Amino acid sequence: MTRPPRQRPPAKPESAPGPAAGAVVPPPAPRPPLFSARNWPLAIVLAVAAYLCLVRLGNTALWDDEAQDAIFGRNFLAAGELTGWDGRNLYGYRDGAILDENLISRNPPVAPMLAAVSFRLLGVGTWPARLPFALMGLAALVMLAVAYREDFPEDRAGLFYAAGAMALSPEFLLNARQCRYYMPCLLACLVVYWGHSRFMRGWSWGALAAVAGGSILLFYSNWLVCAVFLVTLATMHLLFHRRTLDMGGWIGLGYAAAAFLACTLPYAISRRIWERPDMPAGQNWGWLRQKAVLLWWTVRDLNVTNMMPWMLLLLFAFFLWRGRGSRQNRAAIKWFAFGVLNMAWLTAVSPQTPETTKFADIRYLIASMPFLFGVAGWVLGRAHRFARPLAALLFAVLVTSNALSVAPGQWKFYWLLPAYAREVHQPYPTLVSEVADYLGRNARQDETVFVSPDFNTYPIMFYVGDKVRFNCVLTRKTALPKDKLRALKTPLYINDSHPDWLVLCGQAGARDLIKFFSKPHVDQGHAVTPHYRLAATLNVFWQDKSRPELLLHSFGPVQGFLPSTHGVLIFRKSPAER
Repeated sequence: MTRPPRQRPPAKPESAPGPAAGAVVPPPAPRPPLFSARNWPLAIVLAVAAYLCLVRLGNTALWDDEAQDAIFGRNFLAAGELTGWDGRNLYGYRDGAILDENLISRNPPVAPMLAAVSFRLLGVGTWPARLPFALMGLAALVMLAVAYREDFPEDRAGLFYAAGAMALSPEFLLNARQCRYYMPCLLACLVVYWGHSRFMRGWSWGALAAVAGGSILLFYSNWLVCAVFLVTLATMHLLFHRRTLDMGGWIGLGYAAAAFLACTLPYAISRRIWERPDMPAGQNWGWLRQKAVLLWWTVRDLNVTNMMPWMLLLLFAFFLWRGRGSRQNRAAIKWFAFGVLNMAWLTAVSPQTPETTKFADIRYLIASMPFLFGVAGWVLGRAHRFARPLAALLFAVLVTSNALSVAPGQWKFYWLLPAYAREVHQPYPTLVSEVADYLGRNARQDETVFVSPDFNTYPIMFYVGDKVRFNCVLTRKTALPKDKLRALKTPLYINDSHPDWLVLCGQAGARDLIKFFSKPHVDQGHAVTPHYRLAATLNVFWQDKSRPELLLHSFGPVQGFLPSTHGVLIFRKSPAER
């Protein structure tokens, strides 16, 4: 059986009108290797990115979201399933809402499974947890170059600037060094996009395999990012390719869709992935007002993080006007539309509420990142044709500072890439590393610990959970089955525990917590009133500012705070009561 024919107008010079519909596409001409002698600048910038991604991966301790995937990955090695119970401690974040009735993680499995594989090969630790994700980030950079060349085959300068802009962006580098779903999603999105673009130029089973395989990887990495990306891809197909395919082409895409559904739908139904009790609730603003605020935050924060600098968008509009009607412009518009449409669809379905934060959830926009940086590369590639020194200067400014993101309300200048390079080469103690070190040196085996806020519990648990126990992680209102919890034979309810250590990150609620745990109770038939004394004040900021979002990130330890107010206070129960 021969492959079904496909129809698409053949390539013509940019100034020529399009041919009549029904012309058959010739096979694409072979292209030189991506990493050839002519593309040595691209190889150099990717080598620099590889160094910046991999150097001192364990320089900072895992923060709370990373620790989640690392804990489940480690538990998988011990139990053969992604359970929240490790035999000593329970992952009970948000009152256990992230666990199902069998104490299994509700989250997609790719990130913890990657951590588990790395732990099996390299041992359990910080840098092994992050290594597979950093490698996938480097693979995503190569895939960006491949996808860009697919749509801009003659734009060698734009290819360098697009790959270089993302490769040297601290927003990308910080995300690449995370034991989290970010890089699997980024790589999968680029594979799917490339496969779709390739298929639009000629029937290819390899392209269909890329669409199906990339979509499956994306689904098992993050369901929300997957749903938004695939809806965006479908929207873009209708906008730019609705007349490209004949019946055989649609059948080919149907094969890819069928493979995707066969590999994901049974899992989605059996796991009921639409049930997410850990997502925020309580929307008091009204849907339209809430979404308008989130959309504005997203546009604003994409500028602040240098993913979509407004000043560069002015140049984008200028070059579109100058080259209006050309194939290059159509491809550039497609990349820009993809990034923006993905942002718009995400805003429409985002679980974020303006009541809880003042920033957009940029982490969910990982699929927009390569397309926005691709637009930046295209703009700089156009500038390169007119004045190479100007293009090189704009590129240097884009990757090293926030100068192109200057906007009303955002006038403060700061360095980006130099600050990142300095951070990864210097010690960066965080509340997690300092508390884990303190408890490791001072706590006795199997003493109990309570940490506030609760999200700081789990990264500390990752490091010292084999020495101390973390009870007080659930309330009586938890939806977890009571019989499952009783079978663990350890106190988990905050009302039933009187821990040996209280780790209070910041002053908020400290007095109330000490009062709560000091209430009288009966222990082995005797009335006991616990007393807690201050054991240590750690000179480390109470929030973990090493997380990857630029808006929440501090390049290096936070300086200039008062430890007794914004440090970490550690209280210990009186010796007679332990």
